[in-house]
Amino acid sequence: MTIIISPAKKLTPTNNSLGFETTKNEFPAKLNELVDYAKSLSEKDLIDKMKISPSLARLNFDRFQKFQVRPSSNAITQAIYTFKGDTYVGLKAENFTKDDLVFAQQNLLIISGLYGVLKPLDGIQPYRFEMGTKIDFNGSKSLYEFWMDPLFEFIKKRIETDKNGILNLASEEYSKVFNFNKISCKIVNPVFKTKKNGELKTVGMLSKRARGMMANYVIKNKIKDYAEVIKFSEDGYAYSKKLSTLSKPVFIK
Repeated sequence: MTIIISPAKKLTPTNNSLGFETTKNEFPAKLNELVDYAKSLSEKDLIDKMKISPSLARLNFDRFQKFQVRPSSNAITQAIYTFKGDTYVGLKAENFTKDDLVFAQQNLLIISGLYGVLKPLDGIQPYRFEMGTKIDFNGSKSLYEFWMDPLFEFIKKRIETDKNGILNLASEEYSKVFNFNKISCKIVNPVFKTKKNGELKTVGMLSKRARGMMANYVIKNKIKDYAEVIKFSEDGYAYSKKLSTLSKPVFIK
């Protein structure tokens, strides 16, 4: 089962302490094209395209200017340990054993606006380039357009060898780049809801953490079957058979 999660804006450059070497990303040529384009953007361009504050634009302008095409070993850190947003709080990669990390490296993918897709141990340099960012580069008007074809071919080839389907724990903002409507395999899109004032609501931060917790649950238990996924019960969540479908299981806390 291929598990898919989103990246995070918050970064804390870190590597694993288990002795695993850093791996290379799938699309080095596409990455370099995007980096060259990003280096041509001014701070004002970044504000306009990324809808960020002047201070964040300055930070990311500096990051792109310093970005190394052939990075030295001390310029990169491993993706799964570097991203620190809510999903990664739930994922708790810092607690992975060697067996957990081997399973994650084989089964977990992180979607990225800059790198396209990352394996957990792939080396990354500090960046912020969200998938929704507007660009004007080589005929592409957005990062969606830039990545749509290569990522579709990538995931199509992957599911030819992985018959257990896709567990989509990424946000819609990121996961739609795969164009799942054109992919003929089982795709499971879990939904996490919280009871609040007598109503079921989707709370952004809690849902992101729950996605990470489910990824942790699948990795820790080496799960490859949907029937095991719906047994997820971390942090008070419980599967709702009444509200669920095969492609969209609902978990309530």
